[in-house]
Amino acid sequence: MSLVRINRLRCLAGREDVLESRLAQAQDAAQRERGCIGYRWLRLSGGDYLGISEWADEAAWTAHLASPAFKHFFALEQASPCTAGPPEHDSATDIGAMP
Repeated sequence: MSLVRINRLRCLAGREDVLESRLAQAQDAAQRERGCIGYRWLRLSGGDYLGISEWADEAAWTAHLASPAFKHFFALEQASPCTAGPPEHDSATDIGAMP
């Protein structure tokens, strides 16, 4: 069964364009990684961003966390923050088709 990861970021005011550029680069890189089934970022009202990714298994997710693109995103964030703190993380389980 695949692994779905959900991440929520709060963007600092005025940094939306920079954050969206970084997220687009991270998304593009992740979608090319082995075991990535899907990966996208959504802009929510109020300055939050929601990332939803699906991975073939835990090993694919773990490899993503060690990837150069993942490390690069957080190195940029540390050097020039766009977010108000670390992301909130959660996992989800696909329960199949809803009636």
